[in-house]
Amino acid sequence: MKSNDELRELAWKRLWADKWFGRLFGASFLLGICGYAVSTVLRSILGRLNVQDWQDYAQAVAMNRHDVTSPVPNLTNDYIWQATSSTCLEGFFSFIMAGITAYGCAVVLRKCLRNDGEGNWLAEAFEGFKWPFGLLWMQLRLTLTYLGWFLVGAIPLGAAAGFCYPRLSSGIAAGSVEALAAVMLFFMLAFLVLILLMCVPFYRYRFLYLVKAEHPDWSGNACFSACRRLMKGNLKRSFRLDCAYWKPITGLLLLCFALGISAAALTAVPTPVQLALGFVLLVGVVATVAFSVILTQYIGVGQGLFYLEIKDTQEQERN
Repeated sequence: MKSNDELRELAWKRLWADKWFGRLFGASFLLGICGYAVSTVLRSILGRLNVQDWQDYAQAVAMNRHDVTSPVPNLTNDYIWQATSSTCLEGFFSFIMAGITAYGCAVVLRKCLRNDGEGNWLAEAFEGFKWPFGLLWMQLRLTLTYLGWFLVGAIPLGAAAGFCYPRLSSGIAAGSVEALAAVMLFFMLAFLVLILLMCVPFYRYRFLYLVKAEHPDWSGNACFSACRRLMKGNLKRSFRLDCAYWKPITGLLLLCFALGISAAALTAVPTPVQLALGFVLLVGVVATVAFSVILTQYIGVGQGLFYLEIKDTQEQERN
């Protein structure tokens, strides 16, 4: 099997060969625009019907804190039912579009990995609209899987916090350094545990939509089962491949940090310097966005090549 360095080198070459970066970015951008358009049209229709969701209610409450003349709807039974129904309807369409977008991007990524320039890649990227409810089920099941793994860690951590808080509350109220340090240490460890737990479903089902793109006729259950078999014993290697991109990821983080420092210093310098710094900041923002888009596609292609490797290896072993 290829090393991580070989996979990254091949991914970089494939990304810029035969306009694959433009196709990958174009598919994700256009599908994202479709999702945004669906959400905007739905909210516009609900707005014309004077139907608000819980997000509208939260915004009204936030505005009322700054402007007491901003009305906050009364929480009547009718309003609760209306807001809940509207929120569920918007969530339903969001899950549908999330599944369609993920599948469309996986279809174009599959063509990139196979270097298959035949056919209309843009039309194929929108094929998810042919079976939206099947993709809805996959997206919903994937979300519930993430939620289940999160609760596996959150419930015992919450119980531990509830057990320890009465013993630390007096020290926290008194400003005890030891008590505050213990709370900070607990939250850091809890955050680390939850991140590690969430890595399991993330890497186990990372290629879910790529499997679906390879086998469009498979059901959601078959795709989940194939992902589990595919990634059995390969979770750590997929994680190590992500870690192999530490140099560009570190560069992106440093660039974001520099932009934050520049934005904070913008109001503390004279006006002529503000104009120059503002221009530099604008260029930096554009460069950061472009860098993040390229890096996302670069990592995706590298992981896709890894998927092909383990898939071909397992097929050879079975034969």
